[in-house]
Amino acid sequence: MVGVREYMLSICGVALTCAIARRFLENRGAAAEIGKIVTGCIMIVVLLKPLSDFRFSALEDITFSANQEAGLAVQYGEENTSSAMERIITEKINAYILQRAAELNVNLETEVVLSKADIPVPEKIYLKGTVAPFAKKQLQKIIEQEIGILKEHQIWT
Repeated sequence: MVGVREYMLSICGVALTCAIARRFLENRGAAAEIGKIVTGCIMIVVLLKPLSDFRFSALEDITFSANQEAGLAVQYGEENTSSAMERIITEKINAYILQRAAELNVNLETEVVLSKADIPVPEKIYLKGTVAPFAKKQLQKIIEQEIGILKEHQIWT
């Protein structure tokens, strides 16, 4: 903030000095014209002075920091999306299995294990409850054919 204040004061001071110089050179013919050019150049130099002090390394630091923050934001978004997708897939599969079990008059508790791939797929399922042999075979078939979890990866307790 101090730098901005100093810059504004220097502009005001030079503008005042240039105005006074032009006033003294008024009605002096060629000297007045040269005075206008010189005072205009002085104003341009003072206005552009901050550009000479600009450090491009500072700009690199800012962009590097922004890139790091953007990378972290992307990673955070991907993690949130992935966990939300896993939660939705798990909930949908559990709801579907429980619905199909209810159709067979079976009361179950389920826990689905998903793969760690980019797009998670059901890999294993734990089923807990008392199930008649016929209903168990039916559910095993449904889980294998419609959800894609092999019979070997269906753990019944």
